[in-house]
Parts: sequence; C-alpha cells; structure tokens
Amino acid sequence: MRGFFSFTVRLFVKSISEKFTWHDFLFLLSFKLLNYDTNLTFNSEYKMKKILFTLVLTAFLFNCETPEQNKYNENEIIFVVEMYANEGKSEDDIAKFSQYYTDAINNTEPNSLGWGFYNSGDKVILIERYLDGNAMMEHGKNVSEGGPLETHFIKFMEHFTINKIDVYGAASDKLKEFVKPFGLPFYFHPDFAKFSRN
Repeated sequence: MRGFFSFTVRLFVKSISEKFTWHDFLFLLSFKLLNYDTNLTFNSEYKMKKILFTLVLTAFLFNCETPEQNKYNENEIIFVVEMYANEGKSEDDIAKFSQYYTDAINNTEPNSLGWGFYNSGDKVILIERYLDGNAMMEHGKNVSEGGPLETHFIKFMEHFTINKIDVYGAASDKLKEFVKPFGLPFYFHPDFAKFSRN
C-alpha cells in the first residue's frame, strides 16, 4: 500500500513537470492498479497499451445500455384545461398574462415537465404536464393559500373561467381526493397505452 501511495505521489509530480494530461495520469494509475509494469516514459509499448486500453474502454461504454427506467417516464400526468377569457380581457392581456404565468411555473416547479396556453378560437386551452401525481399535488399546494404562487393563481382566475379539466394518465385515488376541494370539474382518463420520454 505504501509503495502504491509513493507511486501515486511520484506520478502526480511527474505529471506536473512533464505536463501529462489527466487522461495520461489516470491511465498510468490504472495500469499500476492492474499490476502492470508501468514505465513513466512515452515509449512505443506505453503508446500501444494506451491505445488498447482506450479501445477496450470505448467498446465497454458503447455496449452499456441505458436502463429502460432512465429512458421513459411511466407516471406522467397531463392536465388539459378548457377555459374562456374573462370579459374585459383583450387578446393582448391574455397573451401577456399567459407568458407571466408560464414563466412563474417554469421558475418554481422543476417537476412540471411542460406548460402552455393555446388559442383555440373562443376558448383558451392550457396543457400542463407533470412528472407524476406528486408533482401535480405540489403545484396545487403552490397555488393554494400561503403557497409561493397564491397571488399568481388569484390573477389567473381574474383572467380565465375554467370550463373543465381533463386529466390523462393513471391518476391515483390520492390525487383525485386532493383536487376535490378546488371545486372544479375534473374528468379522469386512464391510459390504454402510451409512452413519455424523459
């Protein structure tokens, strides 16, 4: 162990004096760990070992598949909110407020995957995408009394009247109970098949 520590110190000093790259440093250190006869000079044998080691490492990394759970989010919940602009609110008022509210969500809720207001003739459609039911409940707490977005939601209701909210995805009983006190018309639609990439 003392020999390896001494070797590491000497290698570090040599790496500074001879301007090794950190790749060279780690490469030589890994060879020492693998009990190779490490030579701290850039001779042809060292270069060949470095090439072979790099090729093996590259092949290993390219053959490591990302686990499926890292590619897809099976628990995404999507809220589609159908609304009308309130009387006295111009299209410009709606556009400016929509941007203001969207920015607030983006800056406050990292687990809100997507958020957008859309012009649909005489209606406004809001699409909310959440990482999962817990993320949606976190949003609900944020816009409730005492939450960081309470005043934003008050202004929201000054601009819009909600007609209905369609919820797409596997909403838990806990989520369904959570939204009841809002007194809004929620309609739940479980999925037959879907995918959602991270």
